[in-house]
Amino acid sequence: MTGPLAVVGATGLTGRLVAAHLVATGQRVRLVGRRREALDLLAAQLPGPTEVRVADVHDPHALRAALEGSAAVCSTAGPFRRLGPPVLDACLDLALPYVDTSAEQPWLREAQARGDERARRAGVAVLPAVACEFAPSGAAAWIAQERVGPLEALDVRYRLDGFRPSGGTLASAVGTLDAPWVGHADGWRTADRRSLRPRAADDPDEACVPFPGGDEILLPPEVPTLREVRTWLVLPRAQAWSYALFAGLGRRLGPALGRETLAGLERRLGAGTDPDARTRAASRFRVDVEAQGLRGRCTVRVEGHDVYRTSAALAGTAATWLAQGRARAAGVHTVGAVLEAADLLDVFGPTGPTPRGLTWAIHAA
Repeated sequence: MTGPLAVVGATGLTGRLVAAHLVATGQRVRLVGRRREALDLLAAQLPGPTEVRVADVHDPHALRAALEGSAAVCSTAGPFRRLGPPVLDACLDLALPYVDTSAEQPWLREAQARGDERARRAGVAVLPAVACEFAPSGAAAWIAQERVGPLEALDVRYRLDGFRPSGGTLASAVGTLDAPWVGHADGWRTADRRSLRPRAADDPDEACVPFPGGDEILLPPEVPTLREVRTWLVLPRAQAWSYALFAGLGRRLGPALGRETLAGLERRLGAGTDPDARTRAASRFRVDVEAQGLRGRCTVRVEGHDVYRTSAALAGTAATWLAQGRARAAGVHTVGAVLEAADLLDVFGPTGPTPRGLTWAIHAA
């Protein structure tokens, strides 16, 4: 690996955590952002070698200059629907491997359409959505395929406990309100018109609500046999109904509000207070991927704690591995298609080299 690992949006909550993870694992880091004072302060707080580059993502020349010479780029600058395109374009122009921490379905669709062919021509991997939701589910799908053969259908359930979103996360959620949900059924990408009415979950005190996941976007091109992907958010029953109401109103009001109004809401929410370290440490997540393959069924469960730190560690490790030349494919992909899925999850297991308390297991049908 030559050159540092660049972290775009380094002074935000997730950016700071990614930079801290990279330094802690012995990587050289380049901090990229808009504000010199904030970047210098972060560099002084990190106990390792760092570089600072000032660039606005909307200034293509400054951004390219800031990224040039990097070994790989990890972008945490959201909302990605608005800020993702110029960063991805700069990486593809420079033929740099790219990772981001997005959870915005519209951005994943755009990244795939915008970057897949260019990334293949450049011979680099683009891994969007490397965080504690879609990275575990993408890895779990490939682990399940090794067990049950070519995948035919996936039912994916995301669960968060004790999670308090950052200002950036809230801004990203609002920024997608005017975008249609997309599903994958009968082998085709479709407008997702599922009822938002919560359905029963395994725990009688919880319910599942349809959720616009990333698996419907990223997995089908990788697995041609995959006919259907369904994604759900698992919440306590009262919260599930509240979320269903919010999502339903968003489907109706988002397009009416318009992009300018939503952008204003994004900026206000993005300036909000982030959860403190104790609150973050108390958060937990679980991802269940129920897979139907040509040789049977199984469920792969991935679970852990500290949503933001685990997301940062996953993204930082993926960027490091890409910089080390460990990618198995070029183009826009899930982590499971490009990196060894089980190895990536094992890094953060209780006995792994970077323990984060993440565990995973395969359960037979």
